[in-house]
Amino acid sequence: MAAIEAMYTSSTAAISDQLKRRIKFVLPDYQHAFTKKRLSDLYSYRSRLIHGDIAVPSRFAEVSDEESEADRYDESFTVATSIAIKTVHRAAELKLDRIAFEETLQTPM
Repeated sequence: MAAIEAMYTSSTAAISDQLKRRIKFVLPDYQHAFTKKRLSDLYSYRSRLIHGDIAVPSRFAEVSDEESEADRYDESFTVATSIAIKTVHRAAELKLDRIAFEETLQTPM
């Protein structure tokens, strides 16, 4: 998830919203793989993990709750890795050496 944040965000404000808006521009054909809700869930899980709201899951734990967290961790890791790899592929296709976003407000004339 940190790799995705580094590629797609430009500030610490509204990170989840930045990700949702910007990924669709770089990976328009990849939208079916991560709906806005799934991306929100992924970011929420990342936040809970990073901020200590849940323990880092372990496959070796004998607690049943740990198993479901380990599964969520695996799924989150897989989705985040997939988005990061697809972004690098897309950047190579477009011969980009960086990804930068500029958002503007256009008003009717």
